[in-house]
Amino acid sequence: MDKLGIYNEALRLTGGRRLASLTEDRAPRRELDSIWATHAYDTWLEMADWKFALNFVKIQVNPSIDISFGYANAFDQPSDLVRVSGVWGDEYHKSPLTEYRDEAGKFYADIDEIYVSYVSNSASFGGNVGAWPNSFANYVAAFMADQMAPQFKNDNAAGEISKELKARKTNAMSKDAQKSPSKQMPQGSWSGSRGGRSHRNHGIPS
Repeated sequence: MDKLGIYNEALRLTGGRRLASLTEDRAPRRELDSIWATHAYDTWLEMADWKFALNFVKIQVNPSIDISFGYANAFDQPSDLVRVSGVWGDEYHKSPLTEYRDEAGKFYADIDEIYVSYVSNSASFGGNVGAWPNSFANYVAAFMADQMAPQFKNDNAAGEISKELKARKTNAMSKDAQKSPSKQMPQGSWSGSRGGRSHRNHGIPS
């Protein structure tokens, strides 16, 4: 499913008319554009260790960062990192790293190199909409429909979309979990979490 397909599925759930293209000059398309701009891609990708979006990299120490106490070494986090899946001291996932810190775009640890598995929003991974599994694309469509729901005068319609969103999220996560598992690390001494914004958009003109 491509981006237009996701938009049209969101419109179907809200009872709206399909779009012919992503440039069609209609209020619903502009509202969907606003929701997409606010949430893509991190809001959806950070929900789980989606296997279609996982990348695995080796990160060397950044020697330019001066550390006066605590862990001996600092490592720059990838710019496309949305969610950390695991951190290891070796490339074969045999030595999960439990003593490290995740803070302000950096990892800190006492070893000289680390191996990180993470959910990526780059165009080669989670940012490639055309490569999204259908279950995930349908979850995103339901999310977008739910963001449009506050405009409804019918509370029952908004409630049904909310139920559909929960069901689709569960289905997407279940199907993703059925794929070959990635090795996970104990969460260890993380000092922070990476959170997404959750803004609702109101009022589509009729």
